[in-house]
Amino acid sequence: MKSTNTIVIASLLLGFTLSSTVFANSSGASVQGEYTQLEVGKNLERTMKNLSKEKSAGGAEQWFFYEVDMEPNNGMPCCFMSEVRSGDVKFKENEMGCDLDKRSNSWGSSHQRNIVDSKTLSIYYHWKEGELNDMFLAGSECPVYTGKSQLTQLTGVRSSQSLAYLVTLAEKTKSKSNRRSANHAIAGIALHQGDSAHVALEKIANSNSKSKSHDAIFWLGVARNEAGYHSLAKIVDDSSRSEKSKKQAVFALSQNSSDKATSKLVELVKQNQSAKIQGEALFWLAESKSPQAFGLIKDILDGAGDDKLSKKAVFALSQIQSTDSNTLLRKIALSHSSSKVQKEAIFWLSQESKNSPLDLLINIATGKAHKNIREHAVFAISQLKGDEGINGLIHLLKSDSDRSVKKKALFWLGQSEHPKALSFIEKTLVSDTDS
Repeated sequence: MKSTNTIVIASLLLGFTLSSTVFANSSGASVQGEYTQLEVGKNLERTMKNLSKEKSAGGAEQWFFYEVDMEPNNGMPCCFMSEVRSGDVKFKENEMGCDLDKRSNSWGSSHQRNIVDSKTLSIYYHWKEGELNDMFLAGSECPVYTGKSQLTQLTGVRSSQSLAYLVTLAEKTKSKSNRRSANHAIAGIALHQGDSAHVALEKIANSNSKSKSHDAIFWLGVARNEAGYHSLAKIVDDSSRSEKSKKQAVFALSQNSSDKATSKLVELVKQNQSAKIQGEALFWLAESKSPQAFGLIKDILDGAGDDKLSKKAVFALSQIQSTDSNTLLRKIALSHSSSKVQKEAIFWLSQESKNSPLDLLINIATGKAHKNIREHAVFAISQLKGDEGINGLIHLLKSDSDRSVKKKALFWLGQSEHPKALSFIEKTLVSDTDS
């Protein structure tokens, strides 16, 4: 058995009671290593600040954590190791686990590996010489390796106590360190269970601070389930909200777990008066693989609506990557009432990886379309990967294409450092010199 560490402090002054060192997994958290338990007093921040000052006398940096109930349907918050090892522990790439000694890990929430949603949320705070330096969030089955760091679990922390402190952190954004803590604090608020957390998050989402507001809007969609949907619906329907806030809310709706969120996005595409919001909703419907996306896109492209919305519809169409979407994209590339929309389709067709568009692009470049369309098709051919684009440009130069098309083909061939392109240009120059 490991030896017990004793901390000598003025317990009455700081407002907590002493306890001895405990071991991994004695609480809901998956702490890997030795840590100390102390009961928190009335003031959470003051407890950590005073303990940090007391313990920092020996030069050690302090970590504190506590647990609260977590909002359902939020996976397992954790760090994901980019390093191959942590102390004596070896990891695979993206292995779950937070290292207190080396806080260079990425953070997110995992629904993989058949891990059930965490019922508790652990919030870790790094204090140095009486000042908060870092923080992160972890679920009950997220391994947290203490290493050489000193860690104290604060017991008896109420959810209301935690929320009150996190709200104060969310309001502090003067320094880079403050802003980082504010971002984590907003995430922490979102992951707390209960109506009080939702009210606090919604209040931040409605604040005048754009960065904090947008962070809170994101978490309303990601973490707050049905209640989050209703908050986001109010934002996108509020005529006083900025377009940027509404676009953030549209994205957040696409991440929301409520079945009503998809219906709201469809409604925005069909009825919203802003082409930008319509396009944003359409794009995220396509990204989320909604079966309704293709029909909405087709209706927009078959009509004679706003060019900006139609171009957004083309982009969304290119993201679906189905047989039907590819067929429609090719149709728009061949012909559309708007040259801007047609050029958009030609470009995104060149980004297609499954079905080669080379023959179609050559037909457009050598056909009877407007000069701008034909030249744009040449550019699209130059964007094709590997030898295909080079072969297409060389084909145009050898064909009976008009002068403007050949000129563009030679220009884009000259921009390439592909050996085949350089060889063709060199042979052409030698041939012209000989003649």
